[in-house]
Amino acid sequence: MSGAADLTDLDATEFARSLADYHQLRPGSIELVIGLGSVNHVFIVRSHSDAYVIRFARDSLRQNEFEVEGWCLNQAAAHGIPSPATIATGVHRGVCYLIQTFVDGAPGTSQRSADLWRTLGRYARIVHRIPLTEDAPNGLFSRFGRDLPAAWQAHLDYHLGQLNPADPLIKRGVYDPRDQTGLRSLVSRLRARPITVGLSHGDLSIRNTLVQPDTEPVLLDWGSASTGPTPYGDLLTLLKMHRATGDPSSDELAAFADGCGLDLAAELPILNDLLVLSHLDLLALGHRSPARPATRAHLRGPHRSCRVRPAIAEAGNRYRVAVTSDDARDAQEHGWRQMSEINAAYQGGELDRDGWHRAVLAIIEPTYLAAPTAEAGSGHQGSPVEWEQTRSIVMEAIDQSGTFLDIGCANGLLMESVHRWGRANRLAVEPYGVDIGPRLAELARARYPRWADRIWCANAATWNPDRRFDFVRTAIEYVPADELEHFLRHLLAAVVAPHGRLIVGKLNELRAAQPVSEWARELGLPVAGEVRRPHSHLDLEYTVFWIGADALN
Repeated sequence: MSGAADLTDLDATEFARSLADYHQLRPGSIELVIGLGSVNHVFIVRSHSDAYVIRFARDSLRQNEFEVEGWCLNQAAAHGIPSPATIATGVHRGVCYLIQTFVDGAPGTSQRSADLWRTLGRYARIVHRIPLTEDAPNGLFSRFGRDLPAAWQAHLDYHLGQLNPADPLIKRGVYDPRDQTGLRSLVSRLRARPITVGLSHGDLSIRNTLVQPDTEPVLLDWGSASTGPTPYGDLLTLLKMHRATGDPSSDELAAFADGCGLDLAAELPILNDLLVLSHLDLLALGHRSPARPATRAHLRGPHRSCRVRPAIAEAGNRYRVAVTSDDARDAQEHGWRQMSEINAAYQGGELDRDGWHRAVLAIIEPTYLAAPTAEAGSGHQGSPVEWEQTRSIVMEAIDQSGTFLDIGCANGLLMESVHRWGRANRLAVEPYGVDIGPRLAELARARYPRWADRIWCANAATWNPDRRFDFVRTAIEYVPADELEHFLRHLLAAVVAPHGRLIVGKLNELRAAQPVSEWARELGLPVAGEVRRPHSHLDLEYTVFWIGADALN
């Protein structure tokens, strides 16, 4: 297993046992937990008298994120929040891990109530007061440094300095130049307001609690912890979820705020200002010059690089940023501008079809190869949790066991994910991949050596494989726009099995716009089904649709 980039279940069980032996847990049984570990393997280790949870990265190349979680668990317990005890964190045989005590109980989602949300609000007040001592991991802090008051002011000063007529976000269409005065006023309001900066849990939801009879709920999962303005950080996260999905409900959100000691209605103006600021933070990275060199010590995980349309609109003191795509295939870092230039050259006749593909590959391949995370190396600039939430929509189209081909497979992460999601659904989905980039195909083979002979390097637009596949997934940006219909029909004719499905997605679509699936229907393509999911931005939806090859036969 040494040097492998991916741990199979068999390897993982042996690795978990070696960790248990190393820490003298005296394991009697070791049980792999199916369905809980999207980013990590999760095992329950039981000895004669105790039980423990061992978590370690599925990808041995993943950065160590357990240092933050272990520190926060210890601090939460020390300040009176019921929490699992951290037994150990570290790196073993090149793989980062966390061992904590096992806590029995019912998921908070099974016993949701206003009182439970109010208790979480009370926990948030405690979390916000936890001191950030010298031993606090660097991963908790922003790129503006560890001095929290100074970092907050530097954060706001950075935006004030960038909000000028030359702001790259204007050129990208993030906001109309006429809105810049309002945005500067918003940031200035925040700068003038006395705000305490401290620790936030980052995902303080009932799904991260265990409920036991006659005891306080146990708080889990500190993987999203960070520092920022308090007491607003955790409330702001829940407000975003409420506006995007309706969960938590209005009453539950108010109960959480009450537990925090806040009047939700009274705090909405500053929460809306902070919401706009968070969107500016999200969009600035990769589109503006950084305020300081961004290193792993300053940045905890990837920030999404987005392509956006003109979208910050003033409504009183409220703004909204509508992000029209979080797919890094055409937006990662500065790639969106380069893609626009490539498309213009193609439309103007300066590039033919092959030249278009070569130019796009010259942008995508080095960017993906240099990506700091597995998700970013597969075109996703959000968190691992967001990867699971957004990319898993493709499983809506996979209704039985069979072969799955990922077109544009990059580093192979979606292949592995679909295989794992299939197992969780009791389906045997055998993954295959093809990518136009030779170094990306080689990386995928290195990451998943057991599937090395299933990964090809080819341009899917002209590829005629020796076999067909039951499920073939593609995106719509892999060819020039005027080639898309031909591309989809070629895949249906040459790649999809006679009774298989061509899956298109995931897509990020404006709710008010004509769906891509409707465009496909107008072309006479037999769309057999589609699924839409809420997006974190209210104007958008995550979508996937599929075309049945049998209807064309």
